[in-house]
Amino acid sequence: LTQRLAYAKQDELGELVNWFNRFLDKLQPTIAQIKQSITEARGTADQSSAIARQTSEGMQVQFREIDQVATASNEMS
Repeated sequence: LTQRLAYAKQDELGELVNWFNRFLDKLQPTIAQIKQSITEARGTADQSSAIARQTSEGMQVQFREIDQVATASNEMS
């Protein structure tokens, strides 16, 4: 998308080249915006994954502590 066609003649092919280059000029910012959106979405997904992992680890710690309390309670009774 960064390259443009070069054709200097003012015939039908020259007109086609001109319109094709204009099309690329309009398409390039759209593709760049999509690329930026994908990068941002990837970052958000990575953050969400890290938060989910931390939450899971915290829940496992709580589960072990609750299990220890339950075991101690059963031993006392």
